[in-house]
Amino acid sequence: MWQVKTKNTIEMNNPHVLDLQYLHATYGSKVLTLATLLVGDKQVAEELMVNTFVEVHQKWHTFDPQQQDIQTFILQVTHRLCLKYLSQQRERPTLQVKWDAKQGRFVKNPS
Repeated sequence: MWQVKTKNTIEMNNPHVLDLQYLHATYGSKVLTLATLLVGDKQVAEELMVNTFVEVHQKWHTFDPQQQDIQTFILQVTHRLCLKYLSQQRERPTLQVKWDAKQGRFVKNPS
């Protein structure tokens, strides 16, 4: 694992240290902006932001600073989680209903 030392410096000093507070403080607003743009719901985007940093922590061992920068790594995780969320939303069956005032209840819309 990599340890974030300063804004632009990463070293292999301590394989067990990942400064998530630094990453969140530095990249959190970009993650939230991307997630909000992709899913269109700020509350969902905030949940996806939390999930992004959890997954960054879990997959930190796969990060290679020789191949990509930290921001790219984090935003790729965000993008993938957003697409997964949107895919799951499409798979959910939606029941179209309307209020029928005569019957005093919701009824299925004709398909």
